[in-house]
Amino acid sequence: MSVDPMKFVRHLPILGTGVAFALYTAATARYPGGTDWSPDTVGHRWAENFVCAVLKTEALNGTENAARPLGLSALVVLCTSVGAVFFMISRSTSSRALRSTIEIAGIGTAVYSVLVPTPIHDLMVTLGLAFGAVAFGAVLRLLSRERRPGLLAGGIVLIAIQVFIAVGYYGHVR
Repeated sequence: MSVDPMKFVRHLPILGTGVAFALYTAATARYPGGTDWSPDTVGHRWAENFVCAVLKTEALNGTENAARPLGLSALVVLCTSVGAVFFMISRSTSSRALRSTIEIAGIGTAVYSVLVPTPIHDLMVTLGLAFGAVAFGAVLRLLSRERRPGLLAGGIVLIAIQVFIAVGYYGHVR
């Protein structure tokens, strides 16, 4: 009995996302504290800290951030998984334009997002969001062409969440 390696490879992004979530959760447990509203808080607060808090060298309370190595590991695994998902999705269409758009924009969003914890944080967030919006738009177009209403509706919800997060980030809505 032989095992098709492609069936295994197809599941790597979901496995990677699970590993990234576990690493990020472990990072939040090590985060010393501080939020944008109150630098005196202790520990990580899921409703009050942006994801980037665990990626900074210094926690928002001014102490060394012990969560950073786990946070960076989570980010690398997640961005690799996201890039793989977009690459795999791009291979599912016969449209050259959709394939190229999904592949380039999807991998672009993964690359720019992994560079978020650098000194050019805001630029990388903006580029990651822009490339992500293009990639998601192309995937939605693909789902529409293939008449996949359930997945299309789910994709629209994900875009709405992305817009909500972007409004919070750029509008400094806390």
